Amino acid sequence: MKFYNDLPNWAKGVVAIGGVAIVGVFGYKIYQDVKRKRDVRDASKSADEATKELKRLSFNGVNPTITKTQAINFSEKLVQAMNGCGTDEKMVYSVFNALKNDADIYLLISSFGVRYYTPCGASQPVSYARWLFNDKTFGGDLGTWLSYDLSSSEIDSINNILSKKGIKYSF
Repeated sequence: MKFYNDLPNWAKGVVAIGGVAIVGVFGYKIYQDVKRKRDVRDASKSADEATKELKRLSFNGVNPTITKTQAINFSEKLVQAMNGCGTDEKMVYSVFNALKNDADIYLLISSFGVRYYTPCGASQPVSYARWLFNDKTFGGDLGTWLSYDLSSSEIDSINNILSKKGIKYSF
């Protein structure tokens, strides 16, 4: 304490401001971490609900026509089709055209889980700049990704593909 008391007034101010800044930075980092964990937990609810629904359907004799590996591959195709600049709508539609029943869509949603999105630097420069500092900024479940990247008419097209196959789920 003697060291601090011997400092000139301007130096005491620097020490006080520096201390407050350090506490502020650590407090903000803790806040960001808690918020990110809460956001991931909230985003993963749809995957958890899809897993429960898949088990219920299986109990009732409705099993997926695609394998878990195929569902993972479909998830990767969707990420490839929607991530960054541009969207490959044909690839998105091809994934949903491959699904045959309710269990398939729930397996896809469950396999997709929570993924992180790379915004387009050309059309979303502010979002892209935020992403450069934190690549976990833009994330979500399959429905969130579709709403990020597709128009409402394109989402309606996906819902039409599903309903024509007798799949009750809609985005």
